[in-house]
Amino acid sequence: MIAELSAAMAALKETAGLAKLIGEAKTDSEVKAATFELQNKLLSLQADCFTLGDAIRSRDDEVAKLQQKLAKYEDFKAQVEGYELEKLDTGAYVYCKKVKFGSEENKIYLCSQCYNNRVFSILQPSSHTFYHGATEQHFSQIECHVCNSVYGQSRIHFSNINYSSSNGWD
Repeated sequence: MIAELSAAMAALKETAGLAKLIGEAKTDSEVKAATFELQNKLLSLQADCFTLGDAIRSRDDEVAKLQQKLAKYEDFKAQVEGYELEKLDTGAYVYCKKVKFGSEENKIYLCSQCYNNRVFSILQPSSHTFYHGATEQHFSQIECHVCNSVYGQSRIHFSNINYSSSNGWD
């Protein structure tokens, strides 16, 4: 853009010099030659101005895109304020925020994979269980509906489940 501006300024200077030359011309042929040169310089100046205008529009577009990216970044930053990395019972890491609903304190979990891609995605409970083969334990499962990641959340203790006939399944 600086080069285009410099070229336009040089063309203006030359145009002013040609206008002075026309005023000093003594013969008709000198006037015609100087007028022709002046027209060429004016056309060159016009082309430089168009190029400069295109460069300015291009920069304006670039600035608008950067402002849009910055706004998205700041919006995401505001959404995830207060979330901290937490290790689940399975050893997986998710982002967590403690929130009170009435008198009850709950945890809201965010998908760490989506978080790293600057996507705000709350993990949802699943009706499935998660089996951790290394520890041979079952865990409640939470999942991300954006990227389909699955996390084992908290260990299920099957010894606490009552399988007696009093459950009405007889």
